[in-house]
Amino acid sequence: MKKKLLALLCAFAAVAMVSTGCNPDKKPYSIYQIEAYFPQGATIEAKPESGRTAQEKQDLLAMTTVLHYLINNQYIKTMMYNQPLVLEGADEAYNDQQGTLYYQAKKAALDQVDFTQLLADEKAKPGSELTGTGSFTFNYSMKKGSVASTMQGCSNSYVVNY
Repeated sequence: MKKKLLALLCAFAAVAMVSTGCNPDKKPYSIYQIEAYFPQGATIEAKPESGRTAQEKQDLLAMTTVLHYLINNQYIKTMMYNQPLVLEGADEAYNDQQGTLYYQAKKAALDQVDFTQLLADEKAKPGSELTGTGSFTFNYSMKKGSVASTMQGCSNSYVVNY
């Protein structure tokens, strides 16, 4: 009975490997996550909602608007949003170079975004809760792997006024 069960499990595993394309000779790959971090937002979020000032609430609304823009326009690529960038190949240095080029292209496009206008458009929408003015900073960076540190030359800060 145990042998039959083991044979059945082995057969199932073999079929699963063939049907999913799992190949032990397959080239390795590299994963890159591109993210935005809002340091001021983390500080505000740590406070209870009742303890936030009106300015902090406005800043949080503005940061949320920018974050949604970044996610919806594929600037953020993480395990949670838009899937990370995966580059296949055995040459990690080449993968790193291609990942860096991808990040630099995204950063160049992000440099063209007028966040002040984006937030002005949000304020102009009927029923918008974003009514105040202020500023905040966010960091845009690329990391290799799921928890690795930021790659050299792949981190930039943006100051947004609204």
